[in-house]
Amino acid sequence: MSIFSYTKGTLSSLFSIGKDSPATIDASGLTTPRTYTFPDKSGTVALDLIDVIVTTNTTVENGKRYWANTAGGAITLTIPASVTAGFTFAVGDYANTFATNNCTINRNGHKIENLAENLTLLTNRLFPTLRYIDTTAGFKRIA
Repeated sequence: MSIFSYTKGTLSSLFSIGKDSPATIDASGLTTPRTYTFPDKSGTVALDLIDVIVTTNTTVENGKRYWANTAGGAITLTIPASVTAGFTFAVGDYANTFATNNCTINRNGHKIENLAENLTLLTNRLFPTLRYIDTTAGFKRIA
């Protein structure tokens, strides 16, 4: 199953998560940092992120996980124009409606996976985490 694809569909099958390796997420207490543990090739990646539920277009902030509720319509999350290496944010499908009402990550001039394209989340139950590396690579999916 495809995790997400870019607006032009260039990387639609680059990322996937198998049914045998689900992420473990403790999202209780939505105003405090939570540790998210994701399987990866080297074991696990643990991140402390603050959960925010959004229902409207929003500019993302470093260190936050945006639970995008697209039940009422599509949402655009915009990356700030100025970011530094290590800037990390995550997006989760709050209502399992990304297939019906997409969530778009507006790159705001940055690259995503080395491409100058916005990222459109098209599949229900997605939860990618993106980290800024540098101007060449831009944001890379780390979990």
